[in-house]
Amino acid sequence: YGPNIAYWEGSTAFAPFALGAPIPICGASSVAPKRVWYTFTVPGMSDVDVVFRSKYGNTSNNTILEAVSSTGIPCPISYNPIKCSNNGTLILTAADMAPYLGQKLLIQLTEDGGTNSGINYMLSIQGVAPSISITNINTNGFTVNLPSTAPSNLTKYRIYYRVQGYFGLSYLDVPPGTLTYNITNLIGGTNYDIWVAYYNSINSNQIYYSPTVLASTLIGCSGTLPAPSVTLPVTGTTCTKATITWPTFAGAGTAFKYRFYYKKSSASGYSTLALNDTFINLTGLALNTNYDFYYKAICPTSVSLSSVASLYTNCGTPKKGTETPSNPIYVINGVTFTNPDFREIVLASENQVPEDGLWHYVDLSGASEPQEINAMVYPNPTRDFVNIEFESLVGSYASIELMSSDGKLLISKKANTLSGLLNPKTNYLMIKERLEIDKFSAGMYYLKIHLQDQYITKPLIIRF
Repeated sequence: YGPNIAYWEGSTAFAPFALGAPIPICGASSVAPKRVWYTFTVPGMSDVDVVFRSKYGNTSNNTILEAVSSTGIPCPISYNPIKCSNNGTLILTAADMAPYLGQKLLIQLTEDGGTNSGINYMLSIQGVAPSISITNINTNGFTVNLPSTAPSNLTKYRIYYRVQGYFGLSYLDVPPGTLTYNITNLIGGTNYDIWVAYYNSINSNQIYYSPTVLASTLIGCSGTLPAPSVTLPVTGTTCTKATITWPTFAGAGTAFKYRFYYKKSSASGYSTLALNDTFINLTGLALNTNYDFYYKAICPTSVSLSSVASLYTNCGTPKKGTETPSNPIYVINGVTFTNPDFREIVLASENQVPEDGLWHYVDLSGASEPQEINAMVYPNPTRDFVNIEFESLVGSYASIELMSSDGKLLISKKANTLSGLLNPKTNYLMIKERLEIDKFSAGMYYLKIHLQDQYITKPLIIRF
């Protein structure tokens, strides 16, 4: 379960017992047993068990392992037995080794027979991490119970789990002192392998792994689904559209994993869509209207879970002017205009009122070139987070999307373009956004940066 601290395998030449050598306290019934000695320094991990094993061949002779302390090493004078085993495996616990931390101990390997067998032996010293247990198993998760007495030099636990038979795995870190941790959003009726890595503070690269535990989630579908959320339309664009998103539910496993339901609040029945994605772009929405919507996750057993319904109020109503100005003459920048001068502009725009009913500004000073998007993405590759930097006109629409390699939207974040620092050379607002990506598995992803009506795509590698 843990890395080998010491390892030896080979043919052992036993020597006869010399005068003064101790007879093992748990064996050596023959008149002249044979024995060989090994010595090791008790490692600085007294909270971790150490195991000694001998690999014995086909013989009728018995193998005895005994740990002793001694004075006068390398030429022992006196011996003090610590523990003895006659089954070929000797386990020294933390309590056994605590009095000898940093001292040399002797391992006496004794063959209880009259002749030298000349058969190969294997002897290893191996760290063994404390075991874990699994309780509270349900249809979509379980509780991992960590040791009540953890190693004193522990810096963190890392809990691993994966579907049995698969190479991919998931893990999460929890701090020392944690006794239980609930893992949720698993698939019902599925076997999972679970194990824990113990990181010590002496050497962060020295990791000990607990024995692997098997847990089988119950057949069915259970859990709590969060309500869906709405990405509001961008100011200046149509209010007849909205994007609804919700988190992935691992227990969903049919051909169409989700059902999406929506209706006008005043209506009596819902419209339904069958989806595999965790988002839906709705079009044709009525302005200034309340909508209700929710979704269901469909499990392999055809059992479904429903989220809480959300209420969404769609944005504004178009406005048309009906009053005639009382002043028929206007002077703008030294030029005089009358009402008829504006008539053609009004007639041309009367049927093009923006559907969101909001104020819109038109620059009549001449056409301008669209702003070029220059974005920096770092660090890349990365593991826990990524920074995105670019420049934007103040008040422009800007957003960042994280997409999977197959085109699924994973994160959508609107950038703040109303306040911040201006680049004195370009007079553009300097934007810096950070995305937390530690919940995503390693692989290739794409960042899509939107700026007004333009966008660029940048590759992003999430490493192990």
